[in-house]
Amino acid sequence: MGYKREKKIFGKGQRVVLDAFTGDGEDSNIRFEVVDYRYSLSPWKNKRSIEFFNSGRYIYSTVYLSSHRHFQPLYPQAQRAADAFFRQREPKTALVLGCAGCSIPRFVVNHYKGCTVTGVEYSKQFVDIAQRYFISSKMRSRFKLLHDDAFSYVANAQNKEKFDYIHTDIYIGDRIHPDVFKSDFISGIYNILSDEGLALFNAFHVPPDQLKSIAEHISAPFRAVYVLDMYRKYFVALIKTNHKSRLSEFEKQITRSMTIEQKIIK
Repeated sequence: MGYKREKKIFGKGQRVVLDAFTGDGEDSNIRFEVVDYRYSLSPWKNKRSIEFFNSGRYIYSTVYLSSHRHFQPLYPQAQRAADAFFRQREPKTALVLGCAGCSIPRFVVNHYKGCTVTGVEYSKQFVDIAQRYFISSKMRSRFKLLHDDAFSYVANAQNKEKFDYIHTDIYIGDRIHPDVFKSDFISGIYNILSDEGLALFNAFHVPPDQLKSIAEHISAPFRAVYVLDMYRKYFVALIKTNHKSRLSEFEKQITRSMTIEQKIIK
């Protein structure tokens, strides 16, 4: 902690390393950095990232530092999908499973002024990093970050909590957790999702044919299941609703920025 190094960015700004650390658990051989990208002439572009080094440098999580930037630089697919679904009726409660630098919680807090967000992060290390560097003072009134296992949290929330929007981003390294699409977890998500709710799963690196098979075998009684594609990066959207018009409006909005690879209406 307390690490700081500055580097010019092509003469237009600075790359400032705020902290450096090694991962824990399966990531113990990976070096991470917390980095600011600062642009004196364009402060609205200023970003903060978690980056890791593993045969090259990669962005792990990143956010805009300006509270006026609702849409965050990471996961535009997820943000566009949420915006398409909640355009006419904003969520009041949201659950984010897998937070890292909290880009999705920051989007939800900034974009939906009446929404409270619960975040669940398995790594205590990343909870500490998020609390120190990524959770703004504006976020703290409507966002709480918990150190917990996402699967345990969902199991324990049955018959206790309901969320309008659930975002699931549970990975081990660069691989989606093998239990994410298992029937018990999907049923648990269904049970804590409110009526007229959206559950969105980050499935970036899962092959589309495999995702289509998963979509066909999801057992919980969601009204609609979509496999969404944006630049060959994939999300699965599970929707609870009794209104065909809401699905039609969602499809109309989402196809402006994403492709529907598969649609299952029950």
